Amino acid sequence: MCGIAGMVAASVGQGASQSVARMMDALAPRGPDGEGLWSDPVSAVALGHRRLAIVGTGAEGSQPMESRDGRYVLTFNGMIYNYQTLAQEIGAPNLASDTGVLVEAIAHWGLQDCLPRLIGMFAFALWDRKEQSLHLVRDRYGQKPLMYATASGGLAFASTLDGLLPALSNPKINRQALSSFLALGCVPEARSIVDGVEKVQPGQAVTFHSGSITRATWFDQKTSFERPSPMPSIDSVVADHLIADVPVGLFLSGGIDSSTVAALASQQQPGLPAFTLGLSSPDLDESGPAAAIARALGLDHRVIPADTEKLAEALPRVVTALDEPFADEAALGTLLLSEAAHNQVKVVLTGDGGDEVFGGYTRHRHLPALKKFPRWTAPAVAAASRMASGHRARHLDKAAKALAAPSMAAAYQAQFGYWPQPFDQELWADQEDVRALDIAHYLPSDGFVKVDRTTMASGLEARPPLADQRLLMAALGNRETKDHPKQSLIHLATEKLDPALLNRPKAGFTLPTGDLLRGPLYTRLSGAVDGQDWSACGIQVDQALDRLAADDERAARPLYALLMLHLWSEKTGISLDPLDA
Repeated sequence: MCGIAGMVAASVGQGASQSVARMMDALAPRGPDGEGLWSDPVSAVALGHRRLAIVGTGAEGSQPMESRDGRYVLTFNGMIYNYQTLAQEIGAPNLASDTGVLVEAIAHWGLQDCLPRLIGMFAFALWDRKEQSLHLVRDRYGQKPLMYATASGGLAFASTLDGLLPALSNPKINRQALSSFLALGCVPEARSIVDGVEKVQPGQAVTFHSGSITRATWFDQKTSFERPSPMPSIDSVVADHLIADVPVGLFLSGGIDSSTVAALASQQQPGLPAFTLGLSSPDLDESGPAAAIARALGLDHRVIPADTEKLAEALPRVVTALDEPFADEAALGTLLLSEAAHNQVKVVLTGDGGDEVFGGYTRHRHLPALKKFPRWTAPAVAAASRMASGHRARHLDKAAKALAAPSMAAAYQAQFGYWPQPFDQELWADQEDVRALDIAHYLPSDGFVKVDRTTMASGLEARPPLADQRLLMAALGNRETKDHPKQSLIHLATEKLDPALLNRPKAGFTLPTGDLLRGPLYTRLSGAVDGQDWSACGIQVDQALDRLAADDERAARPLYALLMLHLWSEKTGISLDPLDA
């Protein structure tokens, strides 16, 4: 796992190497183990790499890396789990790193024929000396980030916006992306918070040649639904995710997903270190059940204490780690876990993706059921939500919004509990399957972002076996398990563990956001919302503050989003003044 950056300048005299060096400095946390810079002054191209050494940790894995025939230069972020098989297929079994296998596989098969053979999470840039073309490529489901922008007839790219900003002049906020953030708590993959910046989409290849950009889809996610594929052995998938030349550990919550991963991983590597967040709120803390799972599996378990003060202290570090505004408060806990895990391991396996892929969220059941009711029932449910409190009020509020929504996508958008915003039809496809919406939108825009940014800021590589492309394609395309796909995962977990350890209500990775905002983060929140006119975005801040003071938890996430937007603006120097326009 690494950070990559690069540039193709419009002319030789524009100093691509110097620009890329500055971009790499901004990406330094993603690659603490080394850096590399390759340039071709004649072609005005430079590629940079910040390295987190995981496989092939010696000089054989240094990047940017040239193919042996001299045609291709690669800078790569991610992990190719089947690199050893590919090495055999191309007749190069002695290659010691997945990067080396990847660049030689491209030289052997060509880029277009190589991509479908890759199993892994990746984002890379490939310079083709023969064609004088730059290719930017991203994995099937968007686990690894990559973005780009054109400037003065050239093109610059980087893993994250932090790495790209040094190549931009006078960046401005994108109003459409801002509206999406206020609705969802994250910036969706189809948008960028900065005007003129684009993200390479999951399954997309972007080519820059002679000043022109072409975009091609090398993998269409719709095939996951339309072409059923056999369910692979989850044991073998977890085994692939354990491949590393450095110590490996686990994030363990005690839920079905992380417990399943832990059970399978510990069978292959006994005594793995496992890390659990210990929250001070008994209603939210999962460290007890996680400890019981760890004892049963013989794991080296460590609980990371996280009261509201420790979570609040982590906020500035989370803001530093995040490149776009991001309001999923779980990032605070993930960062604390990552910082602790970094002291023992360089790779962690997580349970991320299990609910999205196998349909474990209540929205996977409730939204399709709610959309069968007439829309005129929404006001009555909304009235009931105003009379309720706690979790019941929140669930009724979401139900009312779903009932009032004109489509499944609109109902889905309303579930995230931030600020009501106009429905962005351009952003959402006409999709009726909630899991498909999760995989196309939530995972790459929220779930993968949260884990990638916080772990990489800590010098840690996170791998989610349950979001592996093989499991994902099989789970989505299998009509027999479409109604209750999570049952297959539950069955596997109970084969490995005493069912009594798993028989408890689903908790989720929930933090005490309201307590944080009423307590140690209140001064920061006040500074964020005072003096800013939010009315242009349809936001009534005073009402939300009153609700927060009255312990209405429905106000916490929207206000936390405004705080994170303000802190992002402070960090980047990108003005929020367009809010008043």
